[in-house]
Amino acid sequence: TALRFLKRPTLAESRLRSALEIAATVGVPLTEAESCRDIALLFADTGRSGEALGFIDRALALFTQLGATLDATALSERRTELLAA
Repeated sequence: TALRFLKRPTLAESRLRSALEIAATVGVPLTEAESCRDIALLFADTGRSGEALGFIDRALALFTQLGATLDATALSERRTELLAA
C-alpha cells in the first residue's frame, strides 16, 4: 500500500486491519486476501516475520479458493523466502 511505501507502517497497519475486518464481515474474499497479503508484506518489511507468516498463510488459502493462481504463486515464493531467512 502507499502508506507502507511512504514509511508510515503504524498507519498502514491500522488501515489494512480495518480493511481486512470490513472485507471479512461483508464477505469480500478478494479484498480480504489482498489485505492479508499487504499486512504480511508490511510485517515482513518491518522485521515481524513470524506475524507475517500467519497472514501469508491466510492470504494463500483465500487466493487458492478464488483461483488466483498468480497471486498465490507470488505469495508462496515470498513465504519460502521468509522461512529461509
